[in-house]
Amino acid sequence: MNFSVEKNLTFDQAVELMFRKLGDWKIMALATAVDQHVMVRNVSCLFYDGKIWFKTDKNFRKTQQLFQNPNVAMCWGGLQIEGTAANK
Repeated sequence: MNFSVEKNLTFDQAVELMFRKLGDWKIMALATAVDQHVMVRNVSCLFYDGKIWFKTDKNFRKTQQLFQNPNVAMCWGGLQIEGTAANK
C-alpha cells in the first residue's frame, strides 16, 4: 500500500494520514514478547480517538504476555506500528 509520496510530512501529519488510510477497522497482525518468546497473531482492530483498539479475553496467552510486557508491534499491508498497549 502506498501511503504517501510526500517526504516532508511531520510526525502528526503522518499519523493523521495513517489513520485516514486505515479507515474504521482492519484485521492486523499483533506481535507480543516475553523474555525470548515472541508470538504473532491476528486481531480485529478498531481505530478511533487517535488510538488502535482491540479486544481479547483476559485468560488468553497474548493478554498474559501484555501484562508482563506491554510493548507491541502491529502490521497491516506492509505498515508496521510499534507502541505500548494499555489494558482498558
